[in-house]
Amino acid sequence: MENIGRWVIAEACRQLAEWRSQNIHIPALSVNLSALHFRSNQLPNQVSDAMHAWGIDGHQLTVEITESMMMEHDTEIFKRIQILRDMGVGLSVDDFGTGFSGLSRLVSLPVTEIKIDKSFVDRCLTEKRILALLEAITSIGQSLNLTVVAEGVETKEQFEMLRKIHCRVIQGYFFSRPLPAEEIPGWMSSVLPLKI
Repeated sequence: MENIGRWVIAEACRQLAEWRSQNIHIPALSVNLSALHFRSNQLPNQVSDAMHAWGIDGHQLTVEITESMMMEHDTEIFKRIQILRDMGVGLSVDDFGTGFSGLSRLVSLPVTEIKIDKSFVDRCLTEKRILALLEAITSIGQSLNLTVVAEGVETKEQFEMLRKIHCRVIQGYFFSRPLPAEEIPGWMSSVLPLKI
């Protein structure tokens, strides 16, 4: 598993460098890593090596942790996370809202982004309490200077509702299904600037 994580990090940095060499502006990439990879003392070196090999700055890379991993009290994991943050690498909490995370963890950890789970987005048009929760999460995140991302947006109505509550970063099938890396340049030139 550690080898897979190392490859994912190196491939993300390589791909970002390739897109930049083609004058394709992608501000940053997010990388999903397993909890096992965060337990490896090699993680900071692997990230640093990949960034240096491909000329990537820390602010161009974000690593994602799950909300459940955020709740662990493993000091070694948090030391590694802090080293990554000291390198400028972003830290995103994926699937935010699905676990029982304490809001205090958003303050005590060097988190830069929260990704609101798709299960909330799916219900935001039909359940007032879910919409209120989305609005509260967005407001709290922004008050803490965190990037707030809504995951799993599939319809224009969801998109418009999220924009109405000031959620500025939105991802999902509404924009595109996942694409192979080689199709990204063509897709970007066909949709940018985005007019919705």
